[in-house]
Amino acid sequence: TYMKKYLTHPGFWFGVTGLLLLFFLATSAHAAKIADLKKLEEQMFAPAVQINKNCSGTVIYSDRDKEKGTVNTVVLTAKHCTEKSGQRLEIRFFDYSSSNRLTLTKAYSAKVLGRSYKSDLALIQLDDQETIFKTAKIAPKETGKTLRFGQDTFNASFPLGASLTFTQGNLGRVEVYESLGSDTGEFYRSTPEVAPGSSGSGLYIDTSGDYELISVLTAQARGFTFINLWTPIEEIYAYLDIAKTGYEVKKDKPEDKKPETKIIGGSN
Repeated sequence: TYMKKYLTHPGFWFGVTGLLLLFFLATSAHAAKIADLKKLEEQMFAPAVQINKNCSGTVIYSDRDKEKGTVNTVVLTAKHCTEKSGQRLEIRFFDYSSSNRLTLTKAYSAKVLGRSYKSDLALIQLDDQETIFKTAKIAPKETGKTLRFGQDTFNASFPLGASLTFTQGNLGRVEVYESLGSDTGEFYRSTPEVAPGSSGSGLYIDTSGDYELISVLTAQARGFTFINLWTPIEEIYAYLDIAKTGYEVKKDKPEDKKPETKIIGGSN
């Protein structure tokens, strides 16, 4: 019959195979996107916090002390986000994991753990000692040497005090602005759109499926949301290395050029 002839024709089965292949590829691509969104939620969205409703930050450490049994949680942000509020801060966490709707908001009191006096960086410690929060992964220090102009970059922050916002851009060149208060005067320029309120948030790159933090937002050109400056990863490590020993670096004294040190957690 005609139907039998049609079903046994090689072209028919070639077409069916092609359709099945397209369906498989589309399904696989959709599954990959869902998996990528879950990684974004865990590695970038969940660690993002709002500071005093007017700045952003990133949880970089949250773990339980094996001896004391208490949890220590530390947030990385920009120094200028902590200066007007003194030593006490409010840190807000948001849960978007179930959908694109806000499902949970929690606020925690916190204190300034330390401020770098050579770059626009600060550490904040939560008062809560029971909850373990998701943390961002900071890229290895040597990542700074492998970054490329035009490389994709990502940001999750709270612009204008609004809800968590995810933007994408590209890495620009290293810019020098000595007046902005940096040890080297160097900053990354990158183009994810940000606004006041995004300061202190992290800049991320995709490293084979994982998102790693490479920088912290310091400044933005007025009226140009895509022109912004980020403290480089080398300076983040320089500050964290000092913070781990219990000290932070102050500016050199003009008269002798010898650096002062100050114990973190003391008055700043």
